[in-house]
Amino acid sequence: MAYAALISLQNTISLSVNDNLKQIDDELLIHLAYQIYNLQTFLRRNLLGSEDRQIREAVRRLEDAFESHVPYQIRLQSEIIDGDDEMSYPLTQSHQDLGLEVIVEEINLFIKTVKEIKKQLHNSSLSEEDNDAAVSSGVDHHHDLDHLDEKKSTIFGLDDDILSLKDMLTGDMSGLLLIPIFGMAGIGKTTLAKRVYGDPDIVSHFECRVFVSIGPKYRLRDILVRILAQILHPGTDATHEESEEELLVHLHNCLKRKRYLIVLDDIWDEKVWDMLNDCLPDDKMGSRIILTSRIEGVALSISSESGKIFHKMRFLNEEESWHLLRANVFGEENLCPHDLEKAGRRRLPRSAKDFLSLSLRSPTTYLKLRRISSIGRK
Repeated sequence: MAYAALISLQNTISLSVNDNLKQIDDELLIHLAYQIYNLQTFLRRNLLGSEDRQIREAVRRLEDAFESHVPYQIRLQSEIIDGDDEMSYPLTQSHQDLGLEVIVEEINLFIKTVKEIKKQLHNSSLSEEDNDAAVSSGVDHHHDLDHLDEKKSTIFGLDDDILSLKDMLTGDMSGLLLIPIFGMAGIGKTTLAKRVYGDPDIVSHFECRVFVSIGPKYRLRDILVRILAQILHPGTDATHEESEEELLVHLHNCLKRKRYLIVLDDIWDEKVWDMLNDCLPDDKMGSRIILTSRIEGVALSISSESGKIFHKMRFLNEEESWHLLRANVFGEENLCPHDLEKAGRRRLPRSAKDFLSLSLRSPTTYLKLRRISSIGRK
């Protein structure tokens, strides 16, 4: 099964990232992690035909590249050092680069294959979507709001970020303020935006609030419909009959003379902001727009229009990371046996690649600690 193969691939990558692949670009690994996660999300809701075999073959090739790289380095190192004493040399950069080139090539091939498969699946489903004009372009009006109503969980290390962001949102500046938030995948950008969005002070400060998730694949019309669905009175459902140009005008008129807050979450392309920018009025009412992105170039490009305002997420320190891991494993009661704390702290991320590795295998990490915990209690 393709889904099981992807889980196996996640574990293989996470075991390789920390110690052996430090030269591989973070952006490439993050993009790979996103493609795996995105494909898993799709597979949870859809059955595959011939694509199942394609995915499993792509996974096999990439796993082989990861698994062969580390043994190759270890074997070569051993052969060099354990050979003639006169030939005891460390593993050279050229040897390392040889294995890394293969991995990078296979990562890019895997990403390309996944995109092609998703395109095939998307095209095959277009006819079904076109048969239902009322749900045109697959827009879910409630999708953006559902996750905002979840029970608030404990967050760690974001207190300063929340205070800073709240100050920018409620400050004295009357003009429209654009606030880009940048950070790698999983570091807490969306959590920060959601927490500030739902803060009672922010709720009472703005007359109109909107939260939409964008993602790497989007259509302007979908975004406009989803924004208007949160602004218009419940039961108003005329937007699906409007053209893209009419929706832009409609949105502008709805926001006119209002103090509004719009959160555009997970932006991968600055073009989406360029398309929305002209329809968002600046009536000197203190309106604010938050944009989150995992791509620094996108965030920097947008920040150039906002007077260089730019919020970069920091990594959690060791104590914050421990509290987060402990809460996820043992619940917010933090009933962690004292003898497990040392083992747990050894699993904390200490760099960007460590963080990515923990994100890739976090369910496995939690299960392992839970198993250790259950054994320790017996």
